[in-house]
Amino acid sequence: MVVSIIGLLGSVASIISLFYQKLSKMTKCFHIVYLLIIFVICGFYLKEQYENKKIKDIELQAQEILKKTNDTPTPFTSDTEICKWIFEYYSFLEKHSDLYPKSFEIANKILEANQIMLHNDSLLSSYILADVNGKLRGLVEGIAVTK
Repeated sequence: MVVSIIGLLGSVASIISLFYQKLSKMTKCFHIVYLLIIFVICGFYLKEQYENKKIKDIELQAQEILKKTNDTPTPFTSDTEICKWIFEYYSFLEKHSDLYPKSFEIANKILEANQIMLHNDSLLSSYILADVNGKLRGLVEGIAVTK
């Protein structure tokens, strides 16, 4: 980071010196090309920094969701509570499906395979809910892992 700032300051100083000197056409062309290269490099650098920050923010959101929900349902955890966790995980994955499309696709397959969206009654097994909850939690845990 410090090296990038020093390099940027050196480039700015070079560009400023362009305006205080009488230069030949060839030298001016060189400085203009140099200026364009610096702007392109800075643009890529800023874009990369923005994307890294966005990913870090999503990782932090995933960690917060995991802190809010219990690690594993206990026999005393209600099916309603487990469903709430499932939909919270699913909503998170849907919200960030642009960066994690495979995770969202897997979540859809898990829910479809267990017909979670289709059941409005309480006949759905608690074991199935716990299994789906664990699988979706695993997907969110994969996003929450920082490198």
